[in-house]
Amino acid sequence: MLSSLSDASIISWKVNPVENFRFYFRVKTNLGEKYITYYDGNDGKELPSVQGDYIYIPVKTEPGEWSTIVRNLQRDLTIKDEALQLQSVESLLLRGSLELSDIKVYSNDDFSDFFTQNDWLVENQDLSGGWPYNFDFLFFVNRVETLNSGWYSAIAQGTGISALTRAYQISNNEKYIQAAEYAADIYTTPVEEGGVLRYWQGNEEFPFYEEYPTTPASHVLNGYQFSLLGAYDLWQATGDIEYKSIYKKGVGTLKEIIPLYDTGHRTNYDLTYYTAKAYPNHANWHYHTVHIDMMMALNHIEKDDPFVDLIERWKGYMKGNHVSRD
Repeated sequence: MLSSLSDASIISWKVNPVENFRFYFRVKTNLGEKYITYYDGNDGKELPSVQGDYIYIPVKTEPGEWSTIVRNLQRDLTIKDEALQLQSVESLLLRGSLELSDIKVYSNDDFSDFFTQNDWLVENQDLSGGWPYNFDFLFFVNRVETLNSGWYSAIAQGTGISALTRAYQISNNEKYIQAAEYAADIYTTPVEEGGVLRYWQGNEEFPFYEEYPTTPASHVLNGYQFSLLGAYDLWQATGDIEYKSIYKKGVGTLKEIIPLYDTGHRTNYDLTYYTAKAYPNHANWHYHTVHIDMMMALNHIEKDDPFVDLIERWKGYMKGNHVSRD
């Protein structure tokens, strides 16, 4: 038996997979033995499923790279039945070609600081579901109008949602996922009504979630990338098709407009050069690196060849490469 888990139901491990893998946790519960199976989530399956006493949960990893997986076994049991109570982990079976290290067991007490931070998010969320910026802000002098105090940002909503979904997945406390779902309301509220939603060139097939809901639109890239990961995390935590749509349509927008951020030697921070008919606002190297890291995170989900080509090209810009022109 790996551990008696009356209080410690959270397990983490590091894995470097070579090919398809499966982790089988045989657990003892109040209703008999059950099997929680974590498997390679790169085969297109997106959500957990149940077959008899087996619970199948896809996890995303990158072949040939180390990934850390953190799961709450008690919460994962409730995918099958809310009445199930974890008593102990009886055994762990691995299948596939992989490297494994650092198997650790935690209790909720080990995450007390993290829960304190998420409690702040819950307690300070306003009636619209957001965390407003209570000050005036001018994003770009002589290019956009000043944002009046009380504005929302897609980067704040997205990172807040990502934190809350993790707090829920670790603790199984419903208040965190309820706050995360509430926060998503700002994604679907148009800028004109105080939210962060705009449509690229007015096309409702291409929503954009604004870090700075300016007039004219600023379309800041890194804030948009963070907002997409927040929507993805919420979709994965709930399985709700509404959040799937927010994420999937948002990624569709990113694929549509990402060439506009590429100058051939560096990325643009935003698209005000386009919306305000001005010179490009090139990202500094810090934000250029953020753009690359976020595209890598999104492509960890999407597995999109054009994204791979773009990431490698953007990495090359940091080495002095540029797109040649005849």
